[in-house]
Amino acid sequence: MIGGRRMSKYERLLIYPLLFLALAYGFFGNPAMQASQETAVFNRIEASEIVIKNDDGVEVIKLRPLTEGGGVSTYSKSGSLGTMVTAMPEGGYIATYSKKGGYPQTTIASDLSGGRFELENGVHMVGGDRDGQITIYNKDGKQGISLGAGEEGGFLNTFYNNGVPSCMLRTGSISSNISIINKTGEIGVMASSGDHGGNIFTNNEHGDRRISLGFTDDRHGAILVYDRYGEFPGIYGHRR
Repeated sequence: MIGGRRMSKYERLLIYPLLFLALAYGFFGNPAMQASQETAVFNRIEASEIVIKNDDGVEVIKLRPLTEGGGVSTYSKSGSLGTMVTAMPEGGYIATYSKKGGYPQTTIASDLSGGRFELENGVHMVGGDRDGQITIYNKDGKQGISLGAGEEGGFLNTFYNNGVPSCMLRTGSISSNISIINKTGEIGVMASSGDHGGNIFTNNEHGDRRISLGFTDDRHGAILVYDRYGEFPGIYGHRR
């Protein structure tokens, strides 16, 4: 009724549809109402896999079980893999990927023996129960420098492009030395220092001894000159 009188047939045809549309909008068309309906709080969610998509329907986050544990993967808006966090029986693993895909560009991992950090074709670092070591690679993935520490001391190696060491520095429990090596792997020059003093050795291209500078058994200075085959040295030293 309107104003104490009964609605006509035509008024009912107009009013009732408008009332229905207003109620429908209140329940389904109001953004605030929709937001409240899409929000929920759960104490626990159990699922074999959870996938989150962006507004374009592209999967950008995945939480799922893997063979050795659980994993979380994130993806770019184009769907390429960006990062991966994985649990393993003996530790954890984090990897980041470039848009080109393939092998991870950065890796951080840990296991029972320690941790490691790797940059693809760049730097590898290991530590923990193992001796600490850093290895640096060139853009082609070839080893260029390696340095580290062990029970007896530290070391530093540099390498040719063919993988042969070019220079080696060692610190040991008794002595320290440096070696300069040719591309075939033969030592050309070596210098060392120990409890009784220092020595310098030079070799030919085949690694045969040419000259030695050091000391004799009674601690006098001496120079030993060898033949072209590294044999029959002539000794020049201190005499009394």
